[in-house]
This record gives sequence, structure tokens and C-alpha cells, in this order.
Amino acid sequence: MMKKWMCIMLSLAVLLSTGTMTAAFAEEAGITEKELTAYIYSKDKTGTLKCLFRSGLPDMAYISTVDFLSHAYVEAPVEVKNEDGTYTVSNSGGTMVIDPVKDTLHFDGFEGFSQIQPNVEGSELDAPYLKETGYVFEGEIAGLDLDLGAYGLDILEYDGKTWFPASTISLLFGVSYNAAVYSGGCIWFVHSSDLIGSGSYFSDMSAYNTLERSEDLAKLTYSELCLTIDRFYGKPAQAEIAPELEEKSFDQMLAGHSDETRRARELLQSTNMVDYLCGMGFMARLFKDGGHTAIYMPAFIGLLYSGTAVQPEMEKAFTEGDDMLKNMLLYVLTNQGGQPADPTQLDELRTPVYESETVRTWDDQTESRLVIHGDTAVFVFNAFLNEAVYHFKEALDLAKEKGVKRFVIDVSCNPGGSTNIVMYMLAMITNRDRDSYTSGYRKIQTITGNIIRTDHENDLNLDGEINDLDKEVYYDFDYAILTSKSSYSSGNLLPCLAKNAGIPILGERSGGGSCSILIIYSPERYYYTISSYTKLIDGNGVDVDSGAELDYDLTKIEKDEAGNETVDYSGMYDLDDIGEKIDAFYDIR
Repeated sequence: MMKKWMCIMLSLAVLLSTGTMTAAFAEEAGITEKELTAYIYSKDKTGTLKCLFRSGLPDMAYISTVDFLSHAYVEAPVEVKNEDGTYTVSNSGGTMVIDPVKDTLHFDGFEGFSQIQPNVEGSELDAPYLKETGYVFEGEIAGLDLDLGAYGLDILEYDGKTWFPASTISLLFGVSYNAAVYSGGCIWFVHSSDLIGSGSYFSDMSAYNTLERSEDLAKLTYSELCLTIDRFYGKPAQAEIAPELEEKSFDQMLAGHSDETRRARELLQSTNMVDYLCGMGFMARLFKDGGHTAIYMPAFIGLLYSGTAVQPEMEKAFTEGDDMLKNMLLYVLTNQGGQPADPTQLDELRTPVYESETVRTWDDQTESRLVIHGDTAVFVFNAFLNEAVYHFKEALDLAKEKGVKRFVIDVSCNPGGSTNIVMYMLAMITNRDRDSYTSGYRKIQTITGNIIRTDHENDLNLDGEINDLDKEVYYDFDYAILTSKSSYSSGNLLPCLAKNAGIPILGERSGGGSCSILIIYSPERYYYTISSYTKLIDGNGVDVDSGAELDYDLTKIEKDEAGNETVDYSGMYDLDDIGEKIDAFYDIR
């Protein structure tokens, strides 16, 4: 159930907090060095890593900046101490200046430094059919300053190096989709992106067997959560809380928004683990933004999985707590915080239409199939995972053999996944002039305001090499995209970019998901997700949260006697009608 849920999750500058956030942790008597076993993205690949521990925070390992970045990225950085006591960390993309006294970071170009080639080997983001050729900034490049000290977060200077809590530096460079998790006396390097596919090799349910945490660990966790929302949350348009967070810090919003948020603020800082989980649960309704943000996830797992120490306590809160607590937990269980629109109704409607004319199916998590109805081929897949690229190419070849005229990509029940698959499909369906194997997309970085275009080269013929032979890969089809409100994240990005390229969009307006997902491990080893500061925009500079504009609406709105509206989807999968509309579109063009 959790794997399927994570597929659904996929599919990608405000005032700093005051009050409790400005107080640094209590001074510690000393620092201890320890050589830890480090698991390098696999239980079978281990090494040793020197980490530091503060006497008042024994449950969190500090990792050196260079050690973390060397594992998170392909390229190892260089760190030097400057005459003014700061440190400069350099890689091919830029520099990061660290002040371990003031606990501040400065980047002239945060995107350049943080978006060099990440270590994706063996992960869901390891896409052999594609390579990123770089990115181009549009306009002037704004720098970035992060004041960790304002959140009570320490940067240590020790042995001529800088050191961060493993959870803090993993948050800062979450765009790499790699994290370092301290658990069981070891360091675990994990590809957080694997949670959107088959699941990470690292799964630590022991976190849910801990009922108490230290006061300093609670402070660290709350501080990181505040930093996360203040600086790394993209505030997508679908989130009702987004406008308030443009004006206030997360801590200020919790203190003033409502009785529920004031309750959550108290619980989030508690040393009692069940209190903390319930505090995270209160974020479900508050941050409902279409599906990417799931701060409530630790609470959901705590409720769902029996056999842990917290589960009976969570169940007790659910059955015996006050109305505010019970209503929150019921919402978490029944809505899961507002994931993408449930596609069940659409899937039940289209299945009998497609089954009788299916010519090929693929048995994996993408749930791919090829349907051929007369001169119309329909490629159906329900997750933007790597396997879908190979199914798509095979479907194109089969459709060509059958001599069809139209090729429809059905993402009406697709909640997203990796943008790599979007890039491959886009390059394929837009190569009308047989002279390109490239594709790209634009994004605005809300953390800096910078606009970037990221370009990719694609191995269109899937022969293992990217060269001029790929430019010649072309299928003479009239393409179209079939969407619904369940087309989310990458399932929304593909039709938005295809629309810009002159390809018709049919069905129901797609469901948004403008911000890429950021996957975060808390100091207690829980994971949660947010809509990140990377906000995808179309060719006109408009973020894609409002969905792809339709060329042909295949739905009808019906009203009952009371005036309540329902959507009639009976025309969504009429392939004869779809074929006629595609012909009309291309005849006009």
C-alpha cells in the first residue's frame, strides 16, 4: 500500500522565525569523534566515516560538509579556510561560503552549486536513455543567503573542516535526492527518490518504536521543519496556506492561524513522540496542495502500521482523544492529506473500453498497455517510471506496424513520477522535422527567484548511445494527450509542454502539481515530502499548477434538483469521437 501511495506522491523568501527559533542549543561540554560504519546506498556496499557527536545531542551525528557532498554528488568538492575565518566549498557549479561562527551560508549561485550531477547510480533517477546537457539562467542570477543561526541550527568547525547535523545538510541539498540518515549507530546514504518507485533499501521502522526523545533533538527537529517551510517550500497555488506563508514565517503562522495550528505548534515541540506525530498530522489539511506535500506522512504511517510502540498510542488518541485530535487523525486516514484526485472512477470507466482492443500489456508498476481502435492507437500508463520509456517506444513500433494514423498518450489516471520520462516522450512526439533529440523545461526557483531552462539529449532509438541517429527517429502520427484532474505532477507537465508544442489536449483539464517534490528525513528518521522551491513553468512563463488548457473538453457538467454539480465522464473514452476531434485539430492546423 505504501509503495502505491508513494507512486501517487510522484510522479517535480519569507521572514525568518522569531521567538523559540532564535535560541541556540545549550552550550555543550565537548565533542566526541566516532568512526561509523557507512552504508553507501546499499546494504552490500559499506565503508567507514568519521562523525562528530555533541554531548547534549547523542542521537544525531554531525557529518563533514565534504564527506556529505562527495557522497551525494558525483564530483568531490574542495573546502578551504579563508583569512576571515569563513570556509569556501567549491565545485564545478560554484561556491558555498560557510561562516561557522554566525552559522550562515552564502551562495552566489545556489542552483549552480547544488545542481551539479548527483549520485543517482542504481536509483529511479538513473536514466540511461537521457542525459542532462546543462541549464541556462534567464536574466540576472540572484544569490542566496541562509541564516541557520536564526533557527538555532549549529554549524561546527572542527579539525579544519565544517560539520553539519546529517539531517540538516541532507535538507539543504535535498535537490540531489540523496540523504544521510543516522540510525543504529551507522550512517545510511539513501536515494530518497527510490521511495517513488520500488522503495529504498533503507527502511527504519524502529523510529516508530521510540516513545520519547531528548529536548535537544526535539528542538533540532522543529528548527529544521521551520527552515524547510520558510525557505524550501514552493508555496504552490493550490495550497490555501501559501499566501499566508508569503507574509509570515512557519512558526508565526502556527502561533496565529487557528486553535488547531497553535495546538500543532505545541505538539511539534514535545519530547513525547506520539505528540510529535500528531503535530505532524495537523499539517495534512493545512498544506493540502494537490499531492506533493505530505508533512503528515509520519502520522499516517504511525496510525497504519501495527506492531510498533507508537501505533497503540496513536490509536488511543484516535479513539479517546478530544474532538480536535480525533477529527485530525480521521482526516489523515481518510484523505491522506489530499493526494492527487482519485482516478478510480475513470479507470473503471475506461477499462472495459480498452480491454477488448488491447494489443499489448506490460506487467509492472507502470500498468502500461497499448490499445488500437481502427486508426487510433492509445498508449496507457499510470506512473512516470523508467520502464514506461521502453514500453512507449515498443508501443510506437507496434502502432507503426499496424499502420495507424493517430497516437494518443493517455495520462488521465497518471499521478506522476520522474520528469526524465516526460523529457523522453516530449522529444519523441515533437521531432516532426527529424532533426532533434533534445527536450527541455523551464522552472522558477522560488528560493532565489531565478528562472532556469534545463535541457536534455535523448536516446530516442534506445540503442544505448545518444548520437545523430536519434535525430532520425520519427513516427508519422497525429499525436494527442488525454488528461483529467487525476493527471498530476509529471502527468500534468507532459500535457502542458505538449500544448506549447502544438499537440492537442483532450479530456478534462489536468490536475496541476507545479512544484517538484522534495523528500526529507527528520532527525528521528521519519520521512515526509513537500512541494519544493523548484516550480515548473510553461513556455509562457506561467506555472503549471492550473493544468493544461484543453482543446477539446470531453466532460459534461450536470446539476441535480438541488443545484449540486457532478461531472459526466461518459465521453472521456469514446475513441471514435476522439479520433474525429484529432482529425479536426490537425486539419485546421
